Amino acid sequence: MVRRDRLKIELLSENLIIILQEVMKQQYLCKLIKYNESNPLSQTNLVLPASSLLMTSIFPYPFDSTVIIEDCIQLRIWVYKGDFQGADISINDVFLDIIVAKSLFLITIDGKPKLRPYAIMKELIKTFDGLSISTLGKLHFKDYAHIPLNGTKFDLFRIRAEMMTI
Repeated sequence: MVRRDRLKIELLSENLIIILQEVMKQQYLCKLIKYNESNPLSQTNLVLPASSLLMTSIFPYPFDSTVIIEDCIQLRIWVYKGDFQGADISINDVFLDIIVAKSLFLITIDGKPKLRPYAIMKELIKTFDGLSISTLGKLHFKDYAHIPLNGTKFDLFRIRAEMMTI
């Protein structure tokens, strides 16, 4: 049975780590994030889990609009807020922020032009859609927003997912 109402506070940190670990197990997703080339999926396979991306390209906290100074792709996974209900908190929305330099938007996958942020979104949804993981339960994807970031150099694509514990 899926509960949408409460989460043990001690599981919040563990659940965010679980999400990070699942992302680092996905070859295509990690290649889309790591490689700045126009054809990232044709690059060398990464050793999985791609823990070398943690704290360099994949972060467990929200973006900082003044930190990004070079062309890059980043994924930031975080929780915005929760309401305390005794020792528990209300179920939180998890945000997955895809930050992409505009110069790295256009890529080629299987000989076809694609937009990198949407390819990353697709891989994130494929990674978690219908998957029940340990204490995390499931992520139910709700919506996304496009947010200009850092003037004209970067864009942020924020995906909102509801953490649904079991």
